[in-house]
Amino acid sequence: MALSSSSTTCTKWYTVRQLQIFQLLFGIYLTIHFVQLIPYATELFGRDGMIADPQWSPTYGFFPNILNLIDHSSTFLNIFLIFLSCLSVIFALRLFIPRVIALVLWYGWACLLNRNVLISNPGIPYIGLLLLAFSLIKFEKQEEKHEINTQIFPWLYWGGWTLYALGYTISGLHKLQSPSWIDGSALRHVLQSPLSRDNFLCHSLLNMNPLVLEISTWASLFVEISFLPLGLFYHTRKVYWLAFLALHLGVLLVVNFTDLTLGVLAMHFFLFDPRWFFTVNTSSLHTKLQ
Repeated sequence: MALSSSSTTCTKWYTVRQLQIFQLLFGIYLTIHFVQLIPYATELFGRDGMIADPQWSPTYGFFPNILNLIDHSSTFLNIFLIFLSCLSVIFALRLFIPRVIALVLWYGWACLLNRNVLISNPGIPYIGLLLLAFSLIKFEKQEEKHEINTQIFPWLYWGGWTLYALGYTISGLHKLQSPSWIDGSALRHVLQSPLSRDNFLCHSLLNMNPLVLEISTWASLFVEISFLPLGLFYHTRKVYWLAFLALHLGVLLVVNFTDLTLGVLAMHFFLFDPRWFFTVNTSSLHTKLQ
């Protein structure tokens, strides 16, 4: 199949199977996320909740939010979240019009954030970015081979890497304004916060020599700041990918804020490069890098 320069192709080693597995797991995450919000719909997004008047939101008037029309009714809010949950299942299984479903999910995701900006966390923009990306990803069935062929813009994948690295670098530079990151006490404060898990690992880390947590604090800060200038090369991407995977798994084990970490990890796994661990026979793949 000849592919023009305008086709939405990705790198030739990014296979259909990899993308489908990711979409399944991503859809499962979205389904669980929306279902868990249903009991708190009124509190989070209703007029009897945290932000009673939608005009209090700094983004009011800039985004056409359907929630501003239905937030007076708990029933309508529940239906909205149930609707998003059902769409997430359809998205995960690619039952029909997946690109349209992804775009509708993005709109629903944006509606929730714009109705209550206090729910914002670092994972939310990445989820929105992924949903927009899936609204551009095109699958085609080749008549000769009867296989599904994925087409995805190269800038979608590499742009994702760039934005991911940029976000961490900006975050690290911002942390330089905090004395606790400079003196190495930031991680200790995290472990002593109400959000920390009451488990053996947390207690063990707090009982270690203070130098261990200080070095860990500075190491994580260095990795964040250096991600953009150093982490986008072929041989360094693997190192940074593994470093941030370890960081997020550590956060999952010691901080009781799972949804935030899973949101960022979704972007993390979308950017996985199978060539780091497996031999990929690119000559047998039908996707071509333009």
